[in-house]
Amino acid sequence: MKDKDKTKEELIDELVTSRRRIAELKNSINELDRIKESLQKNKEELEAIFNGANSGIAVLDKTGKIIRINRRIKEVGGYSEKEIIGKRFSLLKMFPPRSITKMLSVYYKMRKGQDVSPYEMELYTGKGEKMIVEVRNSPLRKKGGFEGVIAILTDITKQRLAEAEVLKQSKYNELRAEIWKKSADPSLTEEKDLIQALLNTVGPFIDVSRAAYLPFNPEKKAFITELQWYKKEAGSSLGEDISLDIAKNFFGRKYVEIPKNIDKIKKTPILSKIIKLYASAKLKRHKIKSYLVVPYGDIDKPKGIFTFSECKKEREWTELEKRILSEVVNIVSMKTEQIKAEQLIKTSLKEKEVLLREIHHRVKNNLQVISSLLNLQAQYLKNKQDLAMFNESKDRVRSMALIHEKLYQSQNLARIDFAGYIRDLIYRLFRSYEADPGKIDLKMNVKDVSLGVDVAVPCGLIVNELISNCLKHAFPDGKKGKIRVGFQSVNKNEVELKVSDNGVGLPDDFDFRESKSLGMHLVNILAEDQLGGMIELNRTGGTEFKIKFKRTR
Repeated sequence: MKDKDKTKEELIDELVTSRRRIAELKNSINELDRIKESLQKNKEELEAIFNGANSGIAVLDKTGKIIRINRRIKEVGGYSEKEIIGKRFSLLKMFPPRSITKMLSVYYKMRKGQDVSPYEMELYTGKGEKMIVEVRNSPLRKKGGFEGVIAILTDITKQRLAEAEVLKQSKYNELRAEIWKKSADPSLTEEKDLIQALLNTVGPFIDVSRAAYLPFNPEKKAFITELQWYKKEAGSSLGEDISLDIAKNFFGRKYVEIPKNIDKIKKTPILSKIIKLYASAKLKRHKIKSYLVVPYGDIDKPKGIFTFSECKKEREWTELEKRILSEVVNIVSMKTEQIKAEQLIKTSLKEKEVLLREIHHRVKNNLQVISSLLNLQAQYLKNKQDLAMFNESKDRVRSMALIHEKLYQSQNLARIDFAGYIRDLIYRLFRSYEADPGKIDLKMNVKDVSLGVDVAVPCGLIVNELISNCLKHAFPDGKKGKIRVGFQSVNKNEVELKVSDNGVGLPDDFDFRESKSLGMHLVNILAEDQLGGMIELNRTGGTEFKIKFKRTR
């Protein structure tokens, strides 16, 4: 129907409807503008996040081509978009072969819809520096189909290097502990044995091809390889020498590095032309690619040279390695001085031991001379009482001589096996008094106790007096009887001596502390005054003397 055929009311309704539709359209346009504005804002925000992220972000399509990268990859990697965009990641030189293999494996898993975990890999920056990154991947999908990958690469180089440094420091602490442990090994009493043990420890630990020691030979005026540790592929270098004229350039420094490329030595003015010539021939002959020399001693008194060789590849010797190798030299020097000092002490002790043994021998001989003089003098005595006194004195001298004889024969010149001494002393007294073993039953219960000479001499005299008294007085007129001798430790610090017989016993009014007998007077003085001991007398069934004293004074 044409407008001219419409009624006024119809035209008014259409006008109202049109106005309403125009208003709705304006609202839609405004809403659309707001949406566009919001989308633009979101896009800018996402772009800011994308390019402002601390991690590198790369977007790959389903063929593995890189279609977008953020600013971080360009800044850290040092690559331009032209070098990366539109290229498959597997063809980029920034990734080493091992990293590409890992990336392809992960990429194919995501194409199949499999879940993948974050992983670490290496890459090279535009400057050729190695970087370690952690990679997290998220697949891009459209209607369930694989469309590509968003890869987030976080630089963890500093973290991993710090961890590696801590691990390396820990390893070298272990090595340091091991070489100090070797230096304390009591079986390594010779410098050569110690050096060989250290080479055997350090060589494999720092993974060198060869570790060698060249002691100085003054006759040949050269340092000649005498000790070494080496890998099979490196081979031996025994007999190799370095002349003193060359080696003198090494001394005065903790270590000297000689690289494979001799031209690099030009940057090290301390190395003379003669070292360059030596290094060139040496490295060529032994296929050495890196060489570290650590001198031992000084140029005035050179002792030797330690050398460490790497034959597989050029090697940068770390500060830790240099320190530990210098420490090996310090340990050898310290241990050598210690060995020399110990040898001097041992020699001195040996000399003193020989001297002390000779003193004991001479004292014993002198006492025997005195005993012989007493014996000769006794031959001129007619009075039996005087003769008995001489014989008793002779027995006392013999008891002291026996102490020095035992010490002379002993391995320990300061202490004596007193049990063996008591047995010998009593048997000699039995012979001296011509005691009949068929009438006198002797039983000894003496334990292995060692005494110092200052305790053994007075104790030996006490035994001599008490046994002599038993043999002289306990069994008159050839009566039969028993003598018992006991000697043992009471506790850690005290010993106990017992001498008893079942003879006639002592008179009831006898007081051994007030006795005028020289023998009993000696027993009192020696036991109580010299040894600081206690004497007990038991008269039951005969006579028993029990003396307790400390084993040391």
